[in-house]
Amino acid sequence: MQKLGVALGGGGLRGLAHIGVLAVLEKNRIPVHWLAGASSGSIIAALWSAGMSAAAIEQTVSRLKPSQYLDYNISGIVKALVSGAPRDDFSGFIKGRRLRNLVFKATKGKSLRQIRRPLGIVSCDINTGQEVLFTNQKPSLFDPSVTVINDALLSDAVRSSIAIPGAFCPYPFQGMSLVDGGIIDNVPVNFLKRTQADYIMAVNLDKADFSVPSNGFIDIVSRSINILTHRNSSMASQMYADMILRPQTGEASLDDISQAAGIIESGRAEMEKNLPLLLSGLKERAGNIRAFNHI
Repeated sequence: MQKLGVALGGGGLRGLAHIGVLAVLEKNRIPVHWLAGASSGSIIAALWSAGMSAAAIEQTVSRLKPSQYLDYNISGIVKALVSGAPRDDFSGFIKGRRLRNLVFKATKGKSLRQIRRPLGIVSCDINTGQEVLFTNQKPSLFDPSVTVINDALLSDAVRSSIAIPGAFCPYPFQGMSLVDGGIIDNVPVNFLKRTQADYIMAVNLDKADFSVPSNGFIDIVSRSINILTHRNSSMASQMYADMILRPQTGEASLDDISQAAGIIESGRAEMEKNLPLLLSGLKERAGNIRAFNHI
């Protein structure tokens, strides 16, 4: 089989579906040579690349409470309410420190340089609109317009990539103000296209239909970003991915951790359903490459 690249897309809490996808790959001993993540997909990509198994990640998630990963910007909210409008210094409802600390602890403080599997985590500098790519790969592989960060903690990369504008405060890093990678590339197949991955599988959590009304400010902001990124991510996936998985997760707000088990199972079911197609595609691609090299 040839080298498999997997892109884990953003989708808020629905990003837990990636755990189920990776669990099936582990069970069937299908190696992932290249991994990319954006937004919530960056969390699972970082944890798995740091050495956690899908089962270990699932067990960690099963013990979580919203208060452990959501730290509301109470002082900022109060000031906004007192003034009657958001202040210039108010940048988000969630600080993001707790989530960053959780990732730091789970990854044992590892940096990009300590990760063996090629990894890419996408973010965006809100001040310039420029893509920022956290990766352990050479900058020369990527477009010169992309800011490539090779020296950073995995927890810094994740904190940068999950900062949904309006919901999470932007993350200050090396003079930049970084926000959700989904704005730039919600299913980061573009990273994989520039690597040596022979076969690209995208896990796309975007939803074209919204049958359930949005609930609360954070959900509204998250859904707005999802709507904005849907077309671009779908187009990129269709152009570059050899396979696209679309787990049927349903709706889930960031604090509804009670849905975690069902969301993970949706990823597992989608990967199991498409496993024969993946195996066939990997073998077919390998055969085509051998035939080409023989000519």
